Order: sequence, then C-alpha cells, then structure tokens
Amino acid sequence: MASKKNILIAGGTGFIGKRFVELAKKEYNCFILTRQDIVSKDNVNYIKCDLTSLTQEFIDELVSKNKFDSIVYMAANIPLIGQKKENYVDAMYSTLEPFVRFAQYTHKICKKFIYISSIDVVGIPKITEYDEKIALKPFTPYAIAKLAGEEYIKSIALTGNLDLTILRYSQVFGENEPIVRIIPLLLDCIKNNKTFNLYGTGAEKRKFLYVEDAANAILCALKSDKVGTYNIAGKSIESIKELIEITQRVFNKKLEINHVEFNGTTFDNVPSNEAAKEIGYEPKYTLENGIRKMYNAL
Repeated sequence: MASKKNILIAGGTGFIGKRFVELAKKEYNCFILTRQDIVSKDNVNYIKCDLTSLTQEFIDELVSKNKFDSIVYMAANIPLIGQKKENYVDAMYSTLEPFVRFAQYTHKICKKFIYISSIDVVGIPKITEYDEKIALKPFTPYAIAKLAGEEYIKSIALTGNLDLTILRYSQVFGENEPIVRIIPLLLDCIKNNKTFNLYGTGAEKRKFLYVEDAANAILCALKSDKVGTYNIAGKSIESIKELIEITQRVFNKKLEINHVEFNGTTFDNVPSNEAAKEIGYEPKYTLENGIRKMYNAL
C-alpha cells in the first residue's frame, strides 16, 4: 500500500480547518501550523508557529524533516456581521501580511498550493448568479486583503511553476461556528428566546455553504490535477426570509423578529458552482439539511 501524502496546513485549527482535518487525516498525513500547544495524534501533527514572525530558518528546518506534497492555506480573521469587518490596518496585519510572509517560501516547500479565499472579493455582483469571470470590486478591508492574497500567490505561481488552486467560499455555516454571522446569530436567538433584528426586507438571496461541503471542496482540489479559481457555494438558493422560515420549521418554534429599517445597499450574492465540477466538487447539503444538523448538535 502506498504511503500517505503529507499536507502542510495553515489555519487547520479554525472553524473550517478543523472539519477539513477530520476528513483529510483518513487519507493524508496532516501537518498543521498553529500558535497553540497541541499534542499530535492520528495522522495529525501540530507544529508550533506564528505566521506573523515566520523565518527562513524555520522553513529550512521544517522541510529538512518532512517532505510535503501540498499546501493548504486557510488562515484568516473571521469578519464580523454587519460591520466593515475590520479596518484596513487590521486587515493588512492579520490577514494579508502573514500570508505574504508565508507564501514567499512556497517554492522551498512543494509545488501544489490551495488558497482559501472568499466570495467577498466579488463585492456587489450586478447579476443574480455569476461565474468566476465576473469583475471583482471588493469594498471591505477583509475582501481587499483576500483579493491581494489571490494576486500575490498568482504571481508566485507564474514565476515559480506552482500548481495553484484558489477556492472562493460563499457564506460558510455549521456546528461550532462563532456567533458572528447570520446563521449562528439566528439560531442563538431562536434557541434562547431572543429578538432577531432583521435589517431590510430579507429578500436578498444567498447560497449558504455547509461546512462539510466546504471541507470536502479542499479534498477535491487536493485530488484533482486541474488548477484555477473556483467558486465554492452551497446546493440551494434561499433568501434571508426563507432562511428564517427554515429555521422556524426546524426548531418548530416562532422567532420574534424586530424589523429594522435599512438604508444601505442590499444585493443577491449567488455564485455558480458549475466550474468547480471540473475538480469534482458538487455540494451535498441544502440549507435545511445543514440547519437540521446544527439543531441536532445543540
């Protein structure tokens, strides 16, 4: 039997990262860069490292001890719902700069790189359902940092013969998600009898992506010999109002809603998954499937 391939992972202890590692360790040896002290076990090796102070000496020692077949980079700050997400200085130092510092060493590590980006790089799409060719006009610090990361790693791929895949995730949700985005916030309200603030009409549409599908997309990219940029979105299209209706149905409970007048811009954000079929990705979970799994885990 062939030995398992080695993956070097940045961001493997985060919300999506943990779920990905649980899937990947069955087929790969996972090496996770983390600032935490964690004991290695079950094909999961934790390597203490602060990406903000990464050095050439650290990388040289790392690759002298291990041969890596692929890199998966998903480290980033979690944007806060309904805010500017973070200011530009924070976005640079917490999201972009650690990635740039890491990416400069990729040619010393391996030739296959998977970069987890965000559908936020699109900005406000002018059409309801769009593909990867849409013009990008990010307007938040987080989105700009992510897009800058995309462009930076593309330049390295061109000059360093790197096999690069970029996955742009759309509205990831699931169990143990921090209460900073709409679905965990909504579930917290209905579970604990709190009032949910609905800004605007709730008519805007999304393709919410269950975390298991998000994790599986990385496995698809690892196994595929195709490279490129791919939207990774959920199976079904729902509005925020439909999300609320599904949540009430799953919990069999009425949610108290406070309708708040909203003067900002609302828009549909529905990325197409068609191109991602090229790497073998197709979502399995509808929004309701995912909400039910979250409910069962409470």
